[in-house]
Amino acid sequence: MNGRDHTRRWVLRTGGTLIAGGMTIGVGSADEHLIRERAELTDEAHGLDTGASGHATFLVNVEEGIVDYEVHIDRICDPTQAHVHLGGPDEDGPVVGWLYPEDGQEPRHIEGFFSGTLAEGTTTPDDFVGPLEGLSFEEAVEVLEEEGAYVNVHTVEHPAGEIRGQIEPVDPNEVEET
Repeated sequence: MNGRDHTRRWVLRTGGTLIAGGMTIGVGSADEHLIRERAELTDEAHGLDTGASGHATFLVNVEEGIVDYEVHIDRICDPTQAHVHLGGPDEDGPVVGWLYPEDGQEPRHIEGFFSGTLAEGTTTPDDFVGPLEGLSFEEAVEVLEEEGAYVNVHTVEHPAGEIRGQIEPVDPNEVEET
């Protein structure tokens, strides 16, 4: 299997390419080197009941080794950070990519309740941190394939994370909400 086929298989299976540069994945019929992934963010994974929710979407360009992402949140109070982590649904893993704030790794507090787009941007291998730092796009995909990935949004009251969701492939037959 060549590297491109391996990468596409991994992205479709795990959605981990998000960390390698974006989030939600699903093969688009118009351009087969673009993959969409999505993470539904809820408070269930942390055992919280805050009423906050959200989603993160990723458009992975396998050919160029970049990921475009957007993180949208609803009814969350005092957000400070959002990251991509390695790990499965019941695991807490290390940060491998920063989503918010987009320009640094220091928390940036948004006071009060917030609904809307928290972060959007493009990630490349140069942006990888933790276990993915220094890896190529293809190497990062291999790690993500084995370990899985999730998005975690942190707040002042819940610094370990208030909402979280596993990154998963988007069914190419589903209509993407904006």
